[in-house]
Amino acid sequence: MTKDSSPGLIPDQLLSNIKKGDCVLFLGADLPLGYEGAPLSRPELAATLAEKYGLPPNQPWPETAQTYLGQFNGDRNSLIRFVAEHCNGPQVKAGALHEAIAQVGFRAIVTAWYDEVLEESLKQAGYRINRVVRDTQLPYVQEGEREVIVVKLYGCLSDPESLVLDTWDHEELMDRLSRKLELVTAFCSLRPPLFVGFDLLDRTPMRLYVRASTNLAKHMRRAYAVWPRLLDTAQAAWRDKNVEFSQADATAFLTALADQLPVVRLSTRSGIKVQRPPYKFLDYYGPDDADIFCGRDTESQIVTRLILSHRLLTLFGPSGAGKTSLLLAGVLLRLADEDYRHVYVRALDDPLPAIRKAIAARAGQDEWQAPIDLSAFLQAMLAVEDSLPDIKI
Repeated sequence: MTKDSSPGLIPDQLLSNIKKGDCVLFLGADLPLGYEGAPLSRPELAATLAEKYGLPPNQPWPETAQTYLGQFNGDRNSLIRFVAEHCNGPQVKAGALHEAIAQVGFRAIVTAWYDEVLEESLKQAGYRINRVVRDTQLPYVQEGEREVIVVKLYGCLSDPESLVLDTWDHEELMDRLSRKLELVTAFCSLRPPLFVGFDLLDRTPMRLYVRASTNLAKHMRRAYAVWPRLLDTAQAAWRDKNVEFSQADATAFLTALADQLPVVRLSTRSGIKVQRPPYKFLDYYGPDDADIFCGRDTESQIVTRLILSHRLLTLFGPSGAGKTSLLLAGVLLRLADEDYRHVYVRALDDPLPAIRKAIAARAGQDEWQAPIDLSAFLQAMLAVEDSLPDIKI
């Protein structure tokens, strides 16, 4: 489906989701995106490097970087200095696009830029940044009010060893892409992705979309893509992937989007006031104990993200470690915030009858009798709404 090229014509569903703070921005570097100075886009960066050092022209950036390293005996440090000269420094200033992104209020952003201009723009707008440059940073990412997760797809200039430059770097990135996008996959289970600045005929956005939608099947929300050029070929490649296109300039599109939005709140979770002793001694914490369940916030976020990112998650540990409390008083409340429904089953003997009985009870059946139509019970519990997320048992 193609939208009119007018940047003021924003898809209604996208606008509705962003008003609720529900959208993931994939910000590419295949086009210049509104900086007042440098950096160049990746194609322009490749052309500049090729012209300066007499390399073959009209090659993508990874191939140009690889050719440079081959010509200069693998001098990666000089290549990093070249990138820094063009993508960093006082001449690099935020433009209208960065201001629009900060105003929109995305929950998560996957960016292909090496610099930190976007993060600085978000900070100036009052957001706290949870930046992910390396996979090892994933467990420490926090989610909360006015916090934005920024995943640096190709690394960051402030961490030169993280930079993805040549073809080998890009291949290694693709191998570990699922891990790097683990956070975003969880977000995409309920939040539509918006692709801006990516060449839609390139394999990278396709891989990003596939990784972000892994295991979501029909529950993957409609994706949106903005590209200023004709989209016939791109549409042919994406038409079966539930993607809606807008042919528009990226800055104009995001500015028009920001103009149509009120002040966006980034979290639906409110602060909890403790009004009773937080001790339950040997008993476990349940859903009604959220106000006194303290100190496991990070673990609750991690487990929630893993549940939303994978079809099956096994949480195991020694008896008394707090698994039940973590799920009932931490994880399930976060899933409820995301509009998920769940069935809690405590199976002490044969698990299948216990699961069936719990599903029957959740579907409003007073007693369980075999044979039972599990599909009918699930449909009754979910009110036969295809838009609802997968049930988590």
